[in-house]
Amino acid sequence: MMKLKCVLFILSFLLLTFNASFADAALIDLNDFFADPSVTVSADGSSATMYEDSSLSTVLLSNDPWFGDPGVFIPSIALSLTFDYSFTEGAGNDDEFYAYLLDPTTGSALTDSGGNTLDLWLGSSQSGTVSWDLSGASFLGQTVGMEFQLYAFDVAADSFVSINNASVNVVPEPATVLLLGSGLLGTGLLRFVKRKMKK
Repeated sequence: MMKLKCVLFILSFLLLTFNASFADAALIDLNDFFADPSVTVSADGSSATMYEDSSLSTVLLSNDPWFGDPGVFIPSIALSLTFDYSFTEGAGNDDEFYAYLLDPTTGSALTDSGGNTLDLWLGSSQSGTVSWDLSGASFLGQTVGMEFQLYAFDVAADSFVSINNASVNVVPEPATVLLLGSGLLGTGLLRFVKRKMKK
């Protein structure tokens, strides 16, 4: 009986841990964004490449409700917003890459619950993953803007940036957590019963 209680306690702990750390991801469709002519977006909207354009000082990939774009809905159960990026600055170029979440009424960058600006600025070649913490943010449950900008400060046009897998990660629905928990509980009980039968 004591072993069964231990197994149930461990499974309950794991269930609570998964509830806090496991999240569902809702892909942000980059086809919903305004794209300058030198921007290519994949058919499924999961990736885009922004190429420097000699006729534009700023190349935009923008989803700003102020300009009639649909915006990005941030559910009230959102935990984070993530995306992968790879900025390649051409040799001898003086360019920058900027990404941010913006307030659709003021156009200013939004902040997380701690007052940190939800933006990324790069002045040289770099790649990685951005993960902005949205938990407790003041704009949860609202539609916001999101913008990517490739700035050119020279006459060359050799820089480009790739953006992939932009998504809003949310707390899983109770049914998902219940399914996961029942699976863990069933696995634990099955192992317990098999051990008992062997004895």
